Amino acid sequence: MKRLVRFLNCNKPQCNARFLHGTGVRLTPLTVLRHEARAAGWTERNSEDYCPDHEAWTGIDAWANPARAGDGEAEEPLTRRQYLHAAIAAHGRPVTTGLAEQLMADSPWPTAGRNTTRKTLRGLAKSGLLTAGRDPEGRRIYHLISTTTGEDGRA
Repeated sequence: MKRLVRFLNCNKPQCNARFLHGTGVRLTPLTVLRHEARAAGWTERNSEDYCPDHEAWTGIDAWANPARAGDGEAEEPLTRRQYLHAAIAAHGRPVTTGLAEQLMADSPWPTAGRNTTRKTLRGLAKSGLLTAGRDPEGRRIYHLISTTTGEDGRA
């Protein structure tokens, strides 16, 4: 059954912005209303709606691809593996599968489950971007491999 609504409210605390469909009188399917709201600059993240003034946090995507933020250069979208690598780099500490799954919650793949995240972590480790190890409690943990060089030119 489709959910019919008259308007969308901005989910940012203390914001009273509302997106109305047409005259705001007739009921509209939520998917149609959200489609029109996106065209008007509204965003939706985790089933919450945000007005253009209170856009939801753009997440790691904007951090990892600064070219998208404003200079107009067209870039390929991030892959799940690139997104997770950027999220781990932004997190700055070693991650477990559970933590990586939480980092993926704000990604373009919010439904990526534990097994998918585990496979992505293993792929990053195989490609040499992470190292796998064990924490003191025996859980598998992944460390970011630094790609920066020191003053002497060594990694």
